[in-house]
Amino acid sequence: MAGSLVPIDQNRPADLTQSVHFGHNYPEESPETPGRVRPDAAFERKVFNDKLEFSDGEDVEYWTFKDPDADKPFPATPIRVRQGQIVHTTIEAAINVHTIHHHGIEPSTFNDGVPDTSFNVSSDYTYQWRASRAGTFFYHCHRNAPLHVQMGMFGYLVIDPPSGPGTLYVGGPQYDVEAMWATYDIDPSWRDYNHASGEEDAIGDRTRLNRFRPRYFTINGVDARRSRNSAKTTVRARVGQRVLLRHLTGAYFVNVVRFPAALNPVVHMSDGELLPAPTPLPDNRLETTTAERYDLILTPSAVGTHTLTYEFRHWLTGALAGTATAHVIVT
Repeated sequence: MAGSLVPIDQNRPADLTQSVHFGHNYPEESPETPGRVRPDAAFERKVFNDKLEFSDGEDVEYWTFKDPDADKPFPATPIRVRQGQIVHTTIEAAINVHTIHHHGIEPSTFNDGVPDTSFNVSSDYTYQWRASRAGTFFYHCHRNAPLHVQMGMFGYLVIDPPSGPGTLYVGGPQYDVEAMWATYDIDPSWRDYNHASGEEDAIGDRTRLNRFRPRYFTINGVDARRSRNSAKTTVRARVGQRVLLRHLTGAYFVNVVRFPAALNPVVHMSDGELLPAPTPLPDNRLETTTAERYDLILTPSAVGTHTLTYEFRHWLTGALAGTATAHVIVT
């Protein structure tokens, strides 16, 4: 009859695409990827935990993603594709539910990895997206993001132009050497929290994730005292070669990056977007905040070890909390 309500058949399975399309869903099984097609590039990521060791003899737990065949990295195993490719990123089931959000990419809502608008992944799920433009992005868990990202669940996502590495973007600058340096500050007390700490719907939870007191300050998980001897924080170039620095602020405190004048830093891209024109850094100084990415070309003009100093400054007071370093060794 026109205008009448259709009774619900309690024995009929629910439409999963509807049941997972509202915030903070925890479906027993992930849905099929809508409109799934053959990808040009495909990646698998599994969740693991390990510890970072520091020069004071202490170690601190972290969680992140890895390729199933990789060792235990930090940050997560990078994802690297070419502009125009259709990409599949499959997250494997883990003990606790997570997601993958491809930050700066614009997939369908279903494939965005944000629980408020899609779902948490408790079984394998394949995210489908297109690499629409070249640049530096990153991926991270978006379930309880303040905690899970601080625990280390993030990694680089690099989109090269169709020609591949060696050029920043179509028609953009070429480079000879590449560095991917992500800042990361660590509050060890957050390791006492569980996966759901601080979530609004966690009953009786009084965790205050705005209380952040970092004790370790790193580039790619390496502190200043160990940075000179680490391949994760050191690159080598010759005078006049172009070094592409893909900077990612994975830290929660504000970062001020100070470059030696002999590196002649010029910014070409910010957050995956071209600047109106290549921009030399005033005073060789770059200020960044959480989740920002910058693509800089460094052109060393002098032989020697040139040390970049990363200052971590309190987000309210601006007080210096700590520093980390990375190095360009020029011959």
